[in-house]
Amino acid sequence: MKFKVSKASLNRGINIAIKAVPSHSTMAIMSCMLVKAEENSLELTGNDLEIGIMTTIDAEVTEPGIVALDAKMFQSIISKMPSGDILVSVDDNYVTTIKSGKARFSICGQNPEMFTGLPEIETENPFLISGDTLREMIQGTLFSVATNETSKVMTGELFQIKDDNLRIVALDGHRLALREVNTLSGHPDMKVVVPAKSMNEISKIINPASNEDVYIYSSDNHLVLKIEDTIITTRLIDGEYFDVNRVINANCTTQVTVDKNALIECIERAGLFVKAGDKKPIILDVRDNEIEFSINSPTGAMAESLDVYKHGEDLHVGFNPHLLADAIKATPDSTVKLSFAGVKSPCYIKDEDMNYFYMVLPVNI
Repeated sequence: MKFKVSKASLNRGINIAIKAVPSHSTMAIMSCMLVKAEENSLELTGNDLEIGIMTTIDAEVTEPGIVALDAKMFQSIISKMPSGDILVSVDDNYVTTIKSGKARFSICGQNPEMFTGLPEIETENPFLISGDTLREMIQGTLFSVATNETSKVMTGELFQIKDDNLRIVALDGHRLALREVNTLSGHPDMKVVVPAKSMNEISKIINPASNEDVYIYSSDNHLVLKIEDTIITTRLIDGEYFDVNRVINANCTTQVTVDKNALIECIERAGLFVKAGDKKPIILDVRDNEIEFSINSPTGAMAESLDVYKHGEDLHVGFNPHLLADAIKATPDSTVKLSFAGVKSPCYIKDEDMNYFYMVLPVNI
């Protein structure tokens, strides 16, 4: 195998494919990236069996071929090479020579037949969504995914199509995040749970400057996304996801509209007295047209009022300030509406069209 490729293109391709290479593995082949040269292109593939990523870059191929290379070593070598074109050749024993300028490396490759390639998924009847929209939906929900293994299904995100709406949901038992968009047309209904790691990598791979559509395909066990020259294949999580419709239509008795940035800054000031793992709540006193925020802890106290527009009953309730701030930060609007159904009610944050919905459970006070 022999090919020539620009350092910039190869660096970019490696940095995409390596996202699916496990950081630690007892099997050497699992730490490898598959490098395949054919015609005028180079395919780079990583696969940790939960998520697989294959990206294609332009290359000048003189001898087609395929090899598995240690991904971290390959990435390190290419990143340290001089700028310009890089020449790569592989002999029959998979010894790989990498040259650029006066720099020359030789590394031992592995038999590509030992590498587990991406599963073949039928790529018919895709649905399309703007990459910007999908990235925003993922980033606006991912913070609410559970990090423990008590419920495997909660370590992923619900990815649901119904009535031409795409809904993405995450919850961890203390809060819920939901984003929904109506940009689909005529695609069959679908309901799957995608691992949080896969969703995170998908959001990172989408180029915010490209404005490209994402093509999405599904099977019984996998979800496949095509983003420009990159294909991402992720396994799905088995299990029944929580029915979020049970909590969306609460009958709220108090609504407060407030400037988003002012609210975040106030909550974060209160959060200075709450250490990680503490259950000390920030107290919200809603009355007239203001909210008073207060907190008392062994290290200090804080109190501050914000002017708001209030509709409904007065309220005295407590929340974890960090969870509340995370939800408010994820909203795309400059003002937010906080809704409550009573002193033991969650805080609901949503817009009129239900493009986003966040819920944070209260803390006993």
